[in-house]
Amino acid sequence: MFPNTQTTKDGVSAVLLTYNSPLELVKKCIDSILLHNDIAESLEIIVVDNNSDNQADLQEFIHTKYPQSIFVPNSINGGYGAGNNLGIKHATYEHILLINPDVELLEPIFSWAKEKFDSDSKLNIFGFQQVNQYNKKTHSFIQRRLTRKDFIINQFLQKMNIFNPKYSIISGACFFLRKSSFGAIGGYDEKIFLYGEERYLHETMLAKFPDCHIKMDFAKSYKHPITDRAFSLKPAKLALDSYFYLTKKLGRNAEQVKKEVINYHKALISFYSFKKKKQEVVNNRSIIEMIENPQNF
Repeated sequence: MFPNTQTTKDGVSAVLLTYNSPLELVKKCIDSILLHNDIAESLEIIVVDNNSDNQADLQEFIHTKYPQSIFVPNSINGGYGAGNNLGIKHATYEHILLINPDVELLEPIFSWAKEKFDSDSKLNIFGFQQVNQYNKKTHSFIQRRLTRKDFIINQFLQKMNIFNPKYSIISGACFFLRKSSFGAIGGYDEKIFLYGEERYLHETMLAKFPDCHIKMDFAKSYKHPITDRAFSLKPAKLALDSYFYLTKKLGRNAEQVKKEVINYHKALISFYSFKKKKQEVVNNRSIIEMIENPQNF
C-alpha cells in the first residue's frame, strides 16, 4: 500500500522506468523532457531502474549528466507495475507523467496537462496522441476488454481517433495520472509483471471512483517507435494470464471470460483471413489452442 505522504500539487513528477535500456535511449528521453519543460523548477525527473545489467553505469550517467534528477535503483526486476510504484512513491508532485525510455516528447506538455487536472477535479488519467518514428499517428489507446464487441467498436474508434473509456484504455507508453487517486487504489498490482497494467489501472480506478474521468486530448503528441516483433506464445500467455487474473479479481465468471476471449480470437481469425494475413491467422489459432489446452503449454 502507498504511504500517506504529503504532495505538492503545483508541479509534475516524470517517472521513467528502465530495464537494460541503452544509455543513449535514456538520454534522448530525458533530453526531450528537459527541452520541453514549460514549468521550470516545478518539474522533477525520477529514473527507476529495475536491476539492469548496466545499473551502476546508468546511475553514474544520471548523477553526472542530470544531477537534479532522482535515481532509484531497484534490487530486483519486479516488472512494470512494481517499478513504477517505486517511482511514484518518490514523487513530490500530485501530477505524474509515466513515460517509457523509448519515448520522446515533441512539444511542451506539462503546463497544458496540469491545467487539465486543475480544471477537472475528477480527472484521474489523462493521455495524448502517440506518433511513430515516422511521425505518423498510431494507436494511442487499445480495447478495454478482449471481446468480439470491443474489438469491432475499437476498429471504428481507432479509425476515427475517438477515445471512449467505456470501450478503450490509454496506452501505457506515456500518460499522466493523479497521484492521490493512484495511491487510493494501492498503486499497480505487482502480481501483474507485464502486459496488463493499463487495463488494471483503468478498471481499478473506475471501480474505486465510478464517476472519475479518464480522458485523452489529441492536440499534443509524443513519439514512440513501433517495431514488428516476432510472434511468440510466451508473451501471449503472459498477457492472457494477466488478463484472466484481472478479470477474476474484478469478480467476473472465469468460464464466461474464457469463452469471450476465445470468441475474440476467432473474430481476429476472420478479420485476418479477410486481410489475407496468413501468419496472423496461424498465430491466433495457436492462442486458442493454448487457452483450450493450457496443460500443453
